[in-house]
Amino acid sequence: MPEEVLFKSESNQSREEIPSYLRKVADNLDNGDAITLTVGSESVTLNPPARPTFEVKAEREGLAGNMAERSIEFGIGWDENDSEEGGGSGQLGIEQSLRNQVLIDQPFQARMCLKNRISPKPNASNTPSTDQLRSTK
Repeated sequence: MPEEVLFKSESNQSREEIPSYLRKVADNLDNGDAITLTVGSESVTLNPPARPTFEVKAEREGLAGNMAERSIEFGIGWDENDSEEGGGSGQLGIEQSLRNQVLIDQPFQARMCLKNRISPKPNASNTPSTDQLRSTK
């Protein structure tokens, strides 16, 4: 099927910068707002329907014998001429890294264990071990 590129942006970003872009898209989706993409004087505004198709793809690309480039692609798609809502092939799951698990060590107190940011103060009586966290998945 032919494709018309309405907008494209590709740039090197740090792992810390990328989530802010994804959060803005997520916030607009949560609020039912349109999504406007801009770079310089170029922009496009799209308004996904209530149930678009959400595609996640992990790829390995490159020349034969040197498939060194990896990518994770997230896509939100819909047919502008179709009132039908998106389809799908099943429930998507994205695992969270253990270092980002919330640990409860006292009632109503939670700490986010982030590598090199917060050092948790373990309390043997109420802090789950790494093995216990893994077994809850």
